[in-house]
Amino acid sequence: MENDHVELSNMRASPAPGLPEQDIMQLARHGDIVTIQNLYDQGKFDPKYRDEEGITPLHVRIRWWKSLLARKLIKVAIVGRYQQ
Repeated sequence: MENDHVELSNMRASPAPGLPEQDIMQLARHGDIVTIQNLYDQGKFDPKYRDEEGITPLHVRIRWWKSLLARKLIKVAIVGRYQQ
């Protein structure tokens, strides 16, 4: 390998400056609506927040939900196939 560049090296382990104490995108991915609501109520979350790529917490949640749904459907299909 000529350089030390790793594709995931740009990912941050902690929230970026200006974000709530907890990473709002992670909270959205996990569907933690209670914490998100609390952050909003405390004025620590702007519902119009977008990351550097223009992605909102809603986008994150929808994507994650779809992947979870897909995994569940695949699992059901596989289990169903072996039970027939």
